[in-house]
Parts: sequence; structure tokens; C-alpha cells
Amino acid sequence: MQTSYGNLNDKPAPFGALYEELNANVQVTFVTETDEIAFGTAVARDGTSRTKCKSPDSSGDEIVGLARFDRSREQFLASGIFGYEAKAEVCVVRQGRVAVKPEVDVVAGDPVYVRVTA
Repeated sequence: MQTSYGNLNDKPAPFGALYEELNANVQVTFVTETDEIAFGTAVARDGTSRTKCKSPDSSGDEIVGLARFDRSREQFLASGIFGYEAKAEVCVVRQGRVAVKPEVDVVAGDPVYVRVTA
């Protein structure tokens, strides 16, 4: 039985993919009627709704997690992003290790920040 996997597959994980399932906290919500959310990006609550989410568009938005990669939705949307379309069910990772696309070069152990631009 193989107990060590090392670097058998050097391909990078897709944005939004979980590195480990064990301690992940994932919740399901829905994209608003007019928004699309890319895999591996921040997800914000839509106003006071507990069932709808959106891409953050102001610094006052409540970030609830990151959009988890979903192989069943592996397609480019009309806007050119790779992710969830409007009204889609979204898996939001609230806790866990997730692959993301950083703006700048980083090294292991660097702190993580979310920058919202309108």
C-alpha cells in the first residue's frame, strides 16, 4: 500500500480547489441574479441575505469565504471568467486551505489579504 505520494503530480491546483478536506468548513449559498463568481475568489454576503452571495464590490461588504472549485461547472462563462454563473449554487469555503491566484509573487508563510476593487 502506498503511504507517501510526494510530488507525483506537479500540475498546480485549479483556483478554488481544496488542498485538504479534513478540516474544511464549506457552506452552500446561491449567486445573485445578476452576478458571476470566479473560482478561488472572495465571496460576500448579498446585503442581509443568508442565502445569496456576490462578488465583493466595496470595502464594507462582509466576506464570507472563497468560491470552491467545482469540476461539474468547469466552463468559461459569458463574461470570460471560470466559475459560477448567476443564480448558481455555490460552495463557499469558510475555513480550510484553498488554491488562489495572488496579485503578486508570494512565498509560503506570507500573510493573506483580500483587496476589493470596484
